Order: sequence, then structure tokens, then C-alpha cells
Amino acid sequence: MNDKRKALESGSILNYNSIKLKITGLLGKGGNSLVYTAEYEDSALKKGIHRCIVKELFPYDPEGTIYRDERGKIAVKDGGENLYNIHKKSFIQGNTAHMDILKENPDSLGMNFDSFEYGGTLYTILSLNALPNLKERREEFSEPEKAAYLLIKLLKAVNTFHKNGILNLDISPDNIIITDSNGEYRVLIIDFNSCYYINGDNEKDNYFSINPDYSAPELKLKGIGAPTAASDI
Repeated sequence: MNDKRKALESGSILNYNSIKLKITGLLGKGGNSLVYTAEYEDSALKKGIHRCIVKELFPYDPEGTIYRDERGKIAVKDGGENLYNIHKKSFIQGNTAHMDILKENPDSLGMNFDSFEYGGTLYTILSLNALPNLKERREEFSEPEKAAYLLIKLLKAVNTFHKNGILNLDISPDNIIITDSNGEYRVLIIDFNSCYYINGDNEKDNYFSINPDYSAPELKLKGIGAPTAASDI
């Protein structure tokens, strides 16, 4: 993928209410968004610095109809509106799913603090999980007993989605954070851009993040029917 999306430079400021979020680096790019590390000053403790993740709605389009203009804002050329709106709905739906799951089982997810409009697009403030993901820790769980224990924890987290009528549809090792304390593991799922409400108002061409190694076949082969809980399993 020849991705020419221009990221925000380190030091860029996003104005969120009375808070100035300062971008400190680019974490990565997905089909739906760009993800940054950021920081902001505590309102009362002037030397207190909070660190977080900021996700920017900036869909990838090989035709370049969605781009960052000279003012740093996200702009859309004629012909790109439909693609942008599909991704915008997915971005909003992912945040809605995240908040719904947090009500039910906050221990299974990283925190979602808030979303806001700025610079022609949407941003979401997330907790900074400065921890390695399962992809980076896979050797630790190569033993059958540990692997089974981890899988049970993951299935419980996924079951929370399904009990709320939501499919995640993007479960892969790089989207799973594992914390541990005194031998007790906690599994956190951290990406929601492909969430799908089973009985909700989903678009026919709903956006799904496709991972060649982990996405279910029915997501790769669009048009053969709506996804189900089996797509996550």
C-alpha cells in the first residue's frame, strides 16, 4: 500500500475544550485512521503532564481524495465524500461500541476518554497502554497451559461484546494487550474500528479492517452475508 497520508508533526497542537493536546509522535496508520502519542498539562498541577493516545479519523484513499491541506486540516475532494462518510460512521460506531463495552466490563478494554471534532475531522482520546501486545509477547504463551489460560481470558472479553450485540471483527495479536500482576493476567482489546452491531443500522458497505492472517473468510470475501459471532471466534 503506497500510503501518502501526511501525519501531524510532533509538536502540533489540538485544541480540546480548554486543553491543548500536544502531538509527540506517530504510533501507526490504519485504513481508517492515524494514531499518535500525545500529552497535555494538568489543569491544576502545572508541572503535571498526562500522556495519552490520540486517534485521528483520516481514511486511506489510493486516489488521494482525502488529504491534509496546508492548514493541517483534513479535506475531501469531490468524489471522496462517500468513502469519508463510510469511515466516519465506522469511527463513530467503534467509539460507541467501546463505550458500551466499558459499561459492562471495564477490565477487558483500554479506556476511551472522549471524542471531539477539530480540523475538519474527528479525534478520540484513549489511554496510553505502554505495554507490549500479544504479538510481541507470544513466546511467553507458547506453553499449552499458559496459552489455554490466556485464551479463556480472551474469550471472556469477546463474550462481553457478543452479550451486548456487538462483533469486534478485528481480533489479532497486535490488538491484544496483556497486563500481569503476581501471576494474574488481564487481557485488554484495544481496537474498535471494525465493530459491528448485530441488530443495528449497519451500512451495506460497512468498513472492516482486513488482516490477511486473522480476519474471518466472510470479511475477506465481501458480499456472501453479514458477519456473525463465529467471525470473531
